[in-house]
Amino acid sequence: MHLRGTHKQKSILNTLWSEVYKITEIIDLELKKLKSPYDRIKYFINFTFDFIAENENFWKLYVSIALQPNMLKKTRHITFEINRKMMPKAFEIFKEAGFKNPTEEAYFFSAALDGIALNYFFDKKNFPLNKMRKFLLDYYSEKSIHKRNRN
Repeated sequence: MHLRGTHKQKSILNTLWSEVYKITEIIDLELKKLKSPYDRIKYFINFTFDFIAENENFWKLYVSIALQPNMLKKTRHITFEINRKMMPKAFEIFKEAGFKNPTEEAYFFSAALDGIALNYFFDKKNFPLNKMRKFLLDYYSEKSIHKRNRN
């Protein structure tokens, strides 16, 4: 599929990118309502897993277009803009939760969620999405975080 050129194609892409920005706005607004860093981490996990399951076609379309060679520059720009806004908030959440290396933990958390989503999309039938949600909720529970950070 060649995605450069027509007005219709550019309109589709702009709509897609706009939706990605809207998702980050929804997350940001909800995170502001939660006081506990553990509740914010839990919210983010649940939001991500719910969104993956409920909007599978959207994410498949986004990934397939975003990784097109002629779209990588735009994808990098959008990713940079989202990360510029969201990652400092993630760093702060993990710092408040008591992580010794909150920046690294935030990047690990983000990469883990991305990897889970991709694995689910490529092998939906066999990938244990609900078990992965439970694993992350347990791993990032307040009790588990405190236990890991004591050592």
